[in-house]
Amino acid sequence: MRAPDSVAAPQPSSKPGPAPRILCWGELLWDLFPDGPQLGGASANVAVHAAQLGAEAWLVTRIGRDPLGVQALSALARQGVHPELVQIDEQYGTGTVNVTFEAGEPQFKIGSEAAWDQLRAEPAALSLLPSIDLVIYGSLAQRSPAAAEELTRLLDARPPSCRALCDLNFRRPLPTRELTALLLEQANLLKLNAAEARILAGLFGVADVPAWLLSHPRLELVALTHGRDGSELFTREQHLTQNAFPCVAPGDAVGAGDAFVAALSVALLGGADLPSALREASHYAMRVASVRGAWGCAEL
Repeated sequence: MRAPDSVAAPQPSSKPGPAPRILCWGELLWDLFPDGPQLGGASANVAVHAAQLGAEAWLVTRIGRDPLGVQALSALARQGVHPELVQIDEQYGTGTVNVTFEAGEPQFKIGSEAAWDQLRAEPAALSLLPSIDLVIYGSLAQRSPAAAEELTRLLDARPPSCRALCDLNFRRPLPTRELTALLLEQANLLKLNAAEARILAGLFGVADVPAWLLSHPRLELVALTHGRDGSELFTREQHLTQNAFPCVAPGDAVGAGDAFVAALSVALLGGADLPSALREASHYAMRVASVRGAWGCAEL
């Protein structure tokens, strides 16, 4: 995948070194747009963009033994994501999501009982953890209690050198308070958008969501995105803001948040300082929002 020709790629702000090694846990599915299907799924989107930004990226997901799954697995490998941790389910089909737009913002209707609901922490993924720098996960792939337990097992098996980033990525029906609390407690870094911050405020009865999040002992950094209104980073010592870069062409916002997560992660793992990492993440999110679909110009 490459950016549109009219959009300059951001210049790396970090020092050269070994490629970051990122493991993404969650869904690989088909976004069914009004004018045709596109591959997506938050975790798959992050893995694809991380690979395109120079990381070694693995995706732990589960697809059906069906034509949609075969095509998805082939496309994932073409984008540079290591495919060997993708699980094949003999009973459930590859996931799909109906995508519509309201006031330019994507709305998602997610199919039930998909293969990724059966996701498991298999030995191949567990054995890779000692060499992984960062595990990235969201909330959707934990809608099945069994899958939530499997994610906990994976995260508990991490060595101290392996960090965890939670991208809340709320979708309806929303996760329970209990599951949300579990996701937050396991994270070292967290990304959420303004709508998700409002949900957290209501769910837990807090006014200052970033400060409340940083009261969790493991959590070190919170990234809060506001779409066209920019983004923020919070630590216990700093608060940084970044204006959004304007899109250079008509596109859609599908996958822009996932692109932000991937670029922020790669920049931080590469040694970038916080202002540079935030700027690079914002710029890369704009590039993806300037084209159609979560994978931008990827050839499917």
